[in-house]
Amino acid sequence: MNTKLNPVKIPELLAPAGNLESAIAAFESGADAVYAGLGKFNAREMGDNFSTDDLSRLKAYTVNHDKKFYLTFNTLIKENELEEFGSILSTASEFEPDAVIVQDIGAAALIRDSFPSIDIHASTQMAIHNSPGIIEAAEMGIKRVILERQLSLEEIELIMKKSPIEIEVFIHGALCCSLSGQCLLSSWLGGYSGNRGKCKQPCRRIYQEKGKKGFLLSPGDLSTADLIEFFIKSGISSLKIEGRLKRGDYIKNTVSSYRKILDYYRDHGEISKQAVDEGNKSLSRTHTRSLTHGFYIPVEIPGLIKPEKTGLSGKHIGDVTKTGKGFFEITLKEKLHIGDKIRINNKFREEKNIVTVTALLLKDKKVKGAKRGSTVRLSTGKRIPLHGIVYKTGESVPSVSLNKKILPFYQKKLEIDLNIKISEHGFKINSHSAGKKGYWEFNSDFEEAEKNPVKSEELIKQFRGTGSENLSAGNIDAETGEKYFIPASIQKKIKKEFWMWASDYYREEIESIRKGSVFKEKILEKYRIKKEKSNNPFPEKNREEGSENYDSLMISTVLISEKTPEKEIKFQMGKKENTIFSSSIEYFLKNKSAGTSEIKEIMLPHFCSEKDLEKLEQKIDECCKKGIRKFRLSSIYQLRMLEKYSDIEKTVSYPFPVTNSASSWYLKTRGVKKAQGWIELDKESFGLFAKNSSIETEIYSYGLPFIFATRAMIRSDKKITDERGNTFYTDRDKGITYLYPDAYVNLESPVNLAVTASFYDFSHNIPEIEGKYSDFNFSKTFQ
Repeated sequence: MNTKLNPVKIPELLAPAGNLESAIAAFESGADAVYAGLGKFNAREMGDNFSTDDLSRLKAYTVNHDKKFYLTFNTLIKENELEEFGSILSTASEFEPDAVIVQDIGAAALIRDSFPSIDIHASTQMAIHNSPGIIEAAEMGIKRVILERQLSLEEIELIMKKSPIEIEVFIHGALCCSLSGQCLLSSWLGGYSGNRGKCKQPCRRIYQEKGKKGFLLSPGDLSTADLIEFFIKSGISSLKIEGRLKRGDYIKNTVSSYRKILDYYRDHGEISKQAVDEGNKSLSRTHTRSLTHGFYIPVEIPGLIKPEKTGLSGKHIGDVTKTGKGFFEITLKEKLHIGDKIRINNKFREEKNIVTVTALLLKDKKVKGAKRGSTVRLSTGKRIPLHGIVYKTGESVPSVSLNKKILPFYQKKLEIDLNIKISEHGFKINSHSAGKKGYWEFNSDFEEAEKNPVKSEELIKQFRGTGSENLSAGNIDAETGEKYFIPASIQKKIKKEFWMWASDYYREEIESIRKGSVFKEKILEKYRIKKEKSNNPFPEKNREEGSENYDSLMISTVLISEKTPEKEIKFQMGKKENTIFSSSIEYFLKNKSAGTSEIKEIMLPHFCSEKDLEKLEQKIDECCKKGIRKFRLSSIYQLRMLEKYSDIEKTVSYPFPVTNSASSWYLKTRGVKKAQGWIELDKESFGLFAKNSSIETEIYSYGLPFIFATRAMIRSDKKITDERGNTFYTDRDKGITYLYPDAYVNLESPVNLAVTASFYDFSHNIPEIEGKYSDFNFSKTFQ
């Protein structure tokens, strides 16, 4: 293939940037763009992140080097944070990010309404995994979707044929074991939510199953050197490397490896086996877990989690052979150098020691590095376990050529379009910028040229140099007639005088753009409008705090399945005058009733492969024909799937996250009547959301929600326990493994929370934990 005659579109290579140094390292290694976060509202809040000064320098760098940067706001946002979120966006808008990456649909709505010039990308945390989800995202004004990481190549290929917007996929880095945005494990164990950028990574712990220990929830890392050609031919717009918490050596090595592969395809129209082998060899030096294809190739998924392999990042370089006061010795299986970072672990122990190598002794002599087979001594004040396993997690690399003092700050410039006309009597220039027009002229008598007349392209090049920190030239049209001689010194004089005039004439416009977009808090009034009259048949006056019948007056939805105990169904039937029975599609089509009560509502599946969409649509049609008019939505893709049904009632439910009034407002525009508050919310956060929501609200009052869901195969016979004594139960259904906690969520009566409905989930039942209850995060602050 001749790529010069048949040019191919090479996807953007997108790299992580935990700080400014990492960003510059990524660009110098071949990245086209980086993604970075500020100190709040991003999924890596525990990382370094960017200050506003660093963000300014990053923007200046990308402008000067024709690169891009994206800002991450990929967390769920509480109601009382909307104002702060808007304020931070105002600051960020001054630096004109090429896009922002969001998880929260409310955040997307707010950006679209308040900052329309900022492009929006849907985070993988939004859990979009099929074409209806992508089309819904496009409806929201989103320009690019970052796909769920647990899709196969076949599913991606089918999705690409229907996508109206850009698609981004991950090509390298650590993998979350759970489906994106649907892991509550860290939150359940300690209140630190992965959906809020505070994940403590409990999936990397040791778990025990039937007396056997292993890393049961920790998959290998993703590496796709041999899949890049597939992504290019499929039309993927951006290839993303994970790792905002990683060191510079990882960034440099990973980015440069994929850059070489992409450039090889650009030059040859294909990727040779040799290019892939060289890429894999280079990538194997990035000190990660064992490298895999992730979920892209289904037949490999059973081997994605290797319980016997360490869940910790790094390359095994030796074992501790001797310890003493203030020192330890390692017999090396790989080279070690001053500046490298190592981690020492006991086998199957969570405790770990991280050491940066600052000095090495080899046979009592100080050395800068040691080879394989050497026994070296290192100094440390930490207690190092004898026979501990040593992993290299980072290598010393030449520092990035970065001196913040010489990196300029970004100065936003006003772009001005020009139309220049030359006649024998001088210059006439019409200018236009920010809706304002200007006219300027330079009077002089020009003689016709005997040779070397002024040409249009030369004059355009001359006027592009504004000599101003505030102005830049946009589109320039020049009509010279190519008949007049104007000395270069005169051209420069005219140009200088014009731009000096323009700086004064457009002074107000210059001041205006420096301020960026200002968040108008009044926009929140739009989201927090008064609720429409509820269909709840019980008078508002009967639902006062302290009312004995408060709970009985709530509209209740009871989710049931074949696993629901008969006693629970009978108990709820006693309150059937205000109880709606709900079930999965399959259960309804098989049973149609719960005991003597009819099932009136269907819970749609939170995950549906692109290959199964047609079957799901058929089942929804069948349910409608059998009288179902209520549907419970658990994923964003269902907004699009149910659009054709005009006479149905839609309720959003777990695991579809709704945490703020901006989200419920958007759902209202899509015909949703009621939204269940996100299950992780604390009481105060839930109350504020319910109070301000423009649609009815519901609370998850009771049930056993899954706190982890994955397409990976987990070695478990229903029960696993971590070394801290926490127990979890597993179940596999329709190709997804679910993890359940060892206590039922059971919340207090939602008095004064402005809710109109309660949700009772009896669809999953574990007899071993009967009588054990938790209020999850309800009585503590949702982190």
